[in-house]
Amino acid sequence: MKLTLTIARVRPLLIATLCTALAMIGFAGEAFAQPKGQPPVIDRELFFGDPEIVGAQISPDGKFIAFIKPFKGTRNIWVKKISEPFSAARPVSAEVKRPVRGNFWSQDSKFILYAQDAGGDENFNVYAVDPALAADPVTGVPPTRALTNLQCVRTVIYAVPRTKPDIIYIGLNDRDARWHDLYELHLSTGEKTLLRKNTERITGWVFDHDATLRLAASIPLASAVVAGGVPRLPQYMDYLRTSRQRRRAGWWRAAARRAGLEPVPVARTPRAPLRLLVFVMPGGTRAGWPLTQGNQ
Repeated sequence: MKLTLTIARVRPLLIATLCTALAMIGFAGEAFAQPKGQPPVIDRELFFGDPEIVGAQISPDGKFIAFIKPFKGTRNIWVKKISEPFSAARPVSAEVKRPVRGNFWSQDSKFILYAQDAGGDENFNVYAVDPALAADPVTGVPPTRALTNLQCVRTVIYAVPRTKPDIIYIGLNDRDARWHDLYELHLSTGEKTLLRKNTERITGWVFDHDATLRLAASIPLASAVVAGGVPRLPQYMDYLRTSRQRRRAGWWRAAARRAGLEPVPVARTPRAPLRLLVFVMPGGTRAGWPLTQGNQ
């Protein structure tokens, strides 16, 4: 008897609540409805969905095109002959956890290369695929070789020389996580040869078209503050990019002191249109930072 009475009392309340909810939904639909005379709302899938085809790369011999499009729900590398329609393309990679962001051909058109990290850790390894090989019946793509199968190491590609099609020049920070040593990597075998141990704080290596090392970029000594014997980028180095008025006002001097640097008056070099900021590092060591026209 009590249960029947309780249901009889609650039922009108439930019906009223349901009617109110339906009315609110209808009002919200009218509020967000497309205004009359306006173009239709663009679907978010067009902005944030996977592209149909992206990153096309023609092989150096001009016979094939490699590009990226989804394969089993993840962006992967596909390849086709120049004369074939895109519907005849076949996948050559089967990444499932992370989409492939880019790819490039070896200079002899034998391999398609790409870099991939593990779960977004940004420790990239380099992988090679021979598109001429038959597809594995399980994965549906040719076998992929890891040329730098390393853990907690980031691989940087510096050069892919035309004169040495089986070689690329890479950097590995396996010895020191802060700096990349220079290696020569053979694509056919995966063999790595150390060319130069990076003890000069080099951040980049530049080769010419004949695969000869010509230039190296280094972080100036003034861009590091010694903390416990380990150089690190200071917290307040953005004063180098401030305006001339703020430097004249003394703001950059205060920021330099907060970074552990004691600034010396700005000097202009006599033979070049640049400025040179000179600092006294901890321990009295002097270091200079050239300021080009772009960061004055």
